[in-house]
Amino acid sequence: MVTVAFLASERLGTYAAHGAGLLMPAATDDNVWVAGVVVRVTPVAVALVPLPLVPAPAGVVLACPRERLAARVTPPSQPSGSSQRSLTDI
Repeated sequence: MVTVAFLASERLGTYAAHGAGLLMPAATDDNVWVAGVVVRVTPVAVALVPLPLVPAPAGVVLACPRERLAARVTPPSQPSGSSQRSLTDI
């Protein structure tokens, strides 16, 4: 899921790279080498920006079925995730 998000963002970043590549020669006195580097680096930079936001929803998607399965296995008297000890036992 993270890989798909990265590749989709990288593909969308090529549009930003094209615009940045057209503006770079004007900003750097027609230095085409800088424009080439910007065009190569920009898609990856654009893809890395939303990447920290992807694992959280992916973790929730995987955790929901796990919690439902745990609820089926756990006896009704003890909710899942709780321990046998109470605060008075400490």
